[in-house]
Parts: sequence; structure tokens; C-alpha cells
Amino acid sequence: MLTTDYRLLFTDHPSNKQSTLYPQMLGKKMEAEIREQPAALGSNCQRYEHELSNHLRGKQFDLVLIAARGSSDHAALYARYLIEVYLGIPVSLAAP
Repeated sequence: MLTTDYRLLFTDHPSNKQSTLYPQMLGKKMEAEIREQPAALGSNCQRYEHELSNHLRGKQFDLVLIAARGSSDHAALYARYLIEVYLGIPVSLAAP
């Protein structure tokens, strides 16, 4: 389970009392969370496959639309490739 509470990364700046994000803290928290992802995905993989299979079984699609930004856009680009090549369904990417 991803455990980072990003609200903890914000603190009052002593000079102007505005909320500030300290990048070094964010980097360490983000790296720790990124390193948790393979185990989190792996432990839920069978459940994801089962739920998706049940939901999508017997349905036909003319087009898949994937909305993503930032690093998710890179994952979406790879998903687009897999869906188009292996399922033969055209995919469009959108930036929300």
C-alpha cells in the first residue's frame, strides 16, 4: 500500500508564513513510494486481472481513450502500443 501523506511535506516558511514544499523531502518520499510500487502491484495483480476480466468479458470496443499527464503519459503511450498491437483496437491519448 502506498503510504505517503503529502500534507506532511508542507510547512510554514518562517519569513512569510506561506506554505512551502521542501524539495529534498519530497524527493525522498517520492523515491520511497516509487520503490514500493512493484510489490504493491505484484501483490494485487491477480485481483486486478480477475476484476478486469469479469468487467470486460464479452464487450467489444471501437476505440480506447486514455487520459494522462506527466509520467503517467509515458505509461499511457506504452499501454497504447500494447492495446493496438495485441488487441487491434485504435487508441487515442488525451491530456486532461
